[in-house]
Amino acid sequence: MTAPKRLVPLVILLMAGLSLVGCTGTGSSSQTTNPNPPAGPSGDFSLAASPSAVSLAQGGSSPLTVSVTPVHGLTGNVSVAISGLPAGVNSSPKSPFSAAVGSTVTVTLSAAAAAPLGPSLLSFQGSQGSLSHSATAALNVNPLADFGIAIQPGSVGLTQGGSSQPISVVVTPLNSFSGNVSVSLAGLPAGIAASTGGHFNISAGGSQSITFTASGSSSPGTANLVLQGTSGSLTHTTSATIQVQAANTPDFGLEVQPGLVAVTQGQLSRPVTVLVTGINGFTSNVSVSVSGLPAGVSASPALLMIPAGTSSAVTFNVPIQAPPGSTTLTFTGAADSITHSMDVTMQTIGDPSFALTYFDTSLTTPTPDETVHIVNPGVQSTTTSTPDMCANIYVFDASQELEECCSCDITANGTLRLSVSGSLTNNPGNGVAFTSGTIAVVPGTLPAGGSCDPSNPAPAAGLKVWGTHLAPGVNRTGAVNAAVVETEAIDATLTGGEETDMASICAVIMTNDSGTGICSCEGIGLIPTTTVALR
Repeated sequence: MTAPKRLVPLVILLMAGLSLVGCTGTGSSSQTTNPNPPAGPSGDFSLAASPSAVSLAQGGSSPLTVSVTPVHGLTGNVSVAISGLPAGVNSSPKSPFSAAVGSTVTVTLSAAAAAPLGPSLLSFQGSQGSLSHSATAALNVNPLADFGIAIQPGSVGLTQGGSSQPISVVVTPLNSFSGNVSVSLAGLPAGIAASTGGHFNISAGGSQSITFTASGSSSPGTANLVLQGTSGSLTHTTSATIQVQAANTPDFGLEVQPGLVAVTQGQLSRPVTVLVTGINGFTSNVSVSVSGLPAGVSASPALLMIPAGTSSAVTFNVPIQAPPGSTTLTFTGAADSITHSMDVTMQTIGDPSFALTYFDTSLTTPTPDETVHIVNPGVQSTTTSTPDMCANIYVFDASQELEECCSCDITANGTLRLSVSGSLTNNPGNGVAFTSGTIAVVPGTLPAGGSCDPSNPAPAAGLKVWGTHLAPGVNRTGAVNAAVVETEAIDATLTGGEETDMASICAVIMTNDSGTGICSCEGIGLIPTTTVALR
């Protein structure tokens, strides 16, 4: 019995082995190993910048984010380089910077106070080994937020032992300024006190009333009061005169309202009121003149004669070439050996405008070879890029339907000459020829490194336009004495709605019309002869 017991384990092992052999046969596909498994997807990443458009003010900063998203399990870091930053605009972190796959990095863009204005396109290029992807974001640099400070009125009259009428110190926000302004007061004569003390604060768009009091021992005379407004790195000053009168001395006070005069290129200002107040029985007429006018700006009337206790209005004629910015005007009044003056600030604002001229090429004898002359009187789009301006040209038929549009560039001090019948009216949008109508020329900024586009004109004042057309009253029957004369085109303000409508219709013309007409921009002076396709 002993020998058979030893054989039982051996038999069990042999049976187990046979079972294992049977399990590895071809009859069981679930255990089959594929000698050539399929290759898995390669790792990659995607790159995105948000927001897609960033607005940045001169002297300010704005953040955006750059996101690196893994694709098929990619890990590691991606090197991101930024290109297209305008001069004066920096990034933090600086380009290039490293971003981990699966992370989002905040990039802060900062513009210097003198950074050039306008749009640009930023490109973010990410790379890891042989992998490379990019993203873009539009950047627009806006004017530096600022403020103006003025005193209304700019002259303070009071007598010994008395108090003045209240004056107002006004802070006007410019370019979306929204801060607080700290105002300090200097130049008060001995014995004169201000109700606010020497320092006070005014928020943007606000004002502060001040009353001055003279002691009985204060000396008669005139002093210059200076107010300095400060907000961060911004500092502006304004001034007023303080006239202290002896108790019984006849005198006059001179006031100008408003104390901050805003004018627009190519337009008349709103009337400015000059008021003469009699003090201690003063009854004479006061002669008031204005000095400090910017080049080309004139006052109407140039000299005012104002009786005591009355006021007079003056307006300012501002030519289109007047440079934008602020200047100080001085109003000086004189009468009976007494002279007083006060200063106000004039702020000249650039205003996009268009020039409009008409044409009529219907005559046959003689046939008028009508032209449009466009002059750039020394205006540059920017100081850091191509200085050309864009002359965006829109041709309307007699029913005022926009039929054609095109653009030419023109350098500072350059002149363009365009033929009406030879190029501007030979490819109407509806295919119907026309011989009379109007031409609108919209000055525009030439983008750095770009080209003029009448469907996106970016209006900016600066060009002058002349048109040749039939003289009023000439014989329109084809008489040989019929004359064509040249006159300066009419300037008019281009509203936002008009600009949008004109650009939108022009875009349709550019997209749908298939004619081969051209806008021939023949250069005179600094401009070489060029040919631009009429859209």
